[in-house]
Amino acid sequence: MTIAIAQPEIYAGDLRRNTQTIITMISAARDIGAEIIVFPELVVSGLMPSDNFCRDDFINDCEAANQQIAAAADGITVIYGNIRRIDGGLENACFMAVDGELGRLEVLSCNSAINGVYTPFNCSSDLKIYNLMLNGKVCRTGFLTGDWRNQQTPFNNNDIDLLINLSPLPFTIDSDDAPLMGQKRPYIQSGCCQLVAKGKTYHLVAGGAYMLDMQGKPIAVAPRFREKLLLCNLNDPTCDFLPPRLEQLSEAMIWAIRNFCISINVNHVTIGISGGIDSALAACLYTQALGNDNVLLISMPSKYSSDITRNLAEGMARSLQTNYLVMPMQQAFEYLVSQFMRTSVKRAGGGTDWTITLNQAAQENVQARERARILAAAAAGFGGIFTCNGNKAESTVGYATFYGDLSGAFAVAGDLWKHQVYAASKQMEKIYTDAPLAEIAAIRPSAELSAAQSVERGLGDPIIYEYHDYLFASWVEQKNTPSDILRWYSEGTLAEHIGCEPSSVTNNFATTADFCADIEFWWKAYRGIGVAKRQQAPPGLVLSRFPFGDDSGENQAAIYLGEEYLKLKNYLLNR
Repeated sequence: MTIAIAQPEIYAGDLRRNTQTIITMISAARDIGAEIIVFPELVVSGLMPSDNFCRDDFINDCEAANQQIAAAADGITVIYGNIRRIDGGLENACFMAVDGELGRLEVLSCNSAINGVYTPFNCSSDLKIYNLMLNGKVCRTGFLTGDWRNQQTPFNNNDIDLLINLSPLPFTIDSDDAPLMGQKRPYIQSGCCQLVAKGKTYHLVAGGAYMLDMQGKPIAVAPRFREKLLLCNLNDPTCDFLPPRLEQLSEAMIWAIRNFCISINVNHVTIGISGGIDSALAACLYTQALGNDNVLLISMPSKYSSDITRNLAEGMARSLQTNYLVMPMQQAFEYLVSQFMRTSVKRAGGGTDWTITLNQAAQENVQARERARILAAAAAGFGGIFTCNGNKAESTVGYATFYGDLSGAFAVAGDLWKHQVYAASKQMEKIYTDAPLAEIAAIRPSAELSAAQSVERGLGDPIIYEYHDYLFASWVEQKNTPSDILRWYSEGTLAEHIGCEPSSVTNNFATTADFCADIEFWWKAYRGIGVAKRQQAPPGLVLSRFPFGDDSGENQAAIYLGEEYLKLKNYLLNR
């Protein structure tokens, strides 16, 4: 049998572009001798939970595309997904077109791998098997939509010759491309390349379509992050499977940046370059995505900025050959502070005037906002956007300033823990061999907003990333609580449970009281101000199965420490 798997690059809502891509790939598949070409679900509209599905003109145009596709199906069978009206609602439908004729296929569905994509649709279907003609023989074929990984499909292996899943899989670095459980028949996994916007979260569907033989071995595999027409024949020898997703982390982020910028019609970006690893990674990624002439790096030193980080920031700009600007912010910051000192607050109804005093924490926040003000002004002059360079550890506990470093048009690394930021930076070292990424990674992360964060003295952020990265991940991804953490600490098994090095616990907390104080401080930040900040955070790229944003469903609520935690804490402190 000769089947072509179409892996198109799809743009949500761009019906004309998507339809033309489909027709072009049909023609190419016919020219190389394919008898059948398989496209993914919703290939005309694109994958998107969107108010477009409430528009009659949009639905009408989606349905009209069926006739164009059917007309292109001359001498080849075309299987694809599109919207269909049914009983006053919509269906995520599967169609088969051949020689100008169009028919609908019953497709067995389960939940989408991207929450909300199927929300507008009625997806229920009966279990049906279709007879397709391949090489003059009948091929009993079953169709699926949804994420069936690690699930048992209802198709009996003895009843079908081929199983096709029309649902592309999203790219997350903590999942895999495991074949379906118990599947002992040739299997096709559809793919496409698309950035799927769901509210403020952007899911990356990266391609990687493949066909497996009866033993579950790959006989044809499409690469990720590019459009591909994959020709499959069961007589082909097996081939290498897709590389582990973590190995393609930086490539995924570059592809997402490029497509995000296309979607908002910008090609210029401004990045605050601090000499730290987060902004260095952003500089590399955006330069790769948009080109060095379209990137402006801005260093905004204050009196707390070290020569070390200033030189590293300049070294990044030089090695990437980007535009580079040094814009000191100390004078503007000091002027604002002095304005508060000189200006009195008038009490309503009379009384003694008073002045607002900015303490050290407030002054740090003011500096962060000054940097955002400079970035916004520069982006307006340069054209385009400025970036948010924060990571997931910072997002978890709200270690970012409202309207300061929380600002930006896109948080491409917002779903990465700090150690994953370092991993992505290591990948970029292979491209930018002269960039001082290794030197930057060797210094302690620091916002450099006070003398207490002096890089030259080995000081920095209050987050101890080699420990807190894993503590925060256990809260976010495993839903562990302070009670769990303290119980494991008392048993001596904490490092084993959360995945950090044992020394990260023993070296950083001298006493149980110190350990409990750390838990409580960060838990309150996670469940308190961190929620408020995440609700105002920029749009971010989803790179894990547990992203913040629209998929997390979190709401602001009272900060709660369980009775088990309080009792165990009291016992440990008084034993």
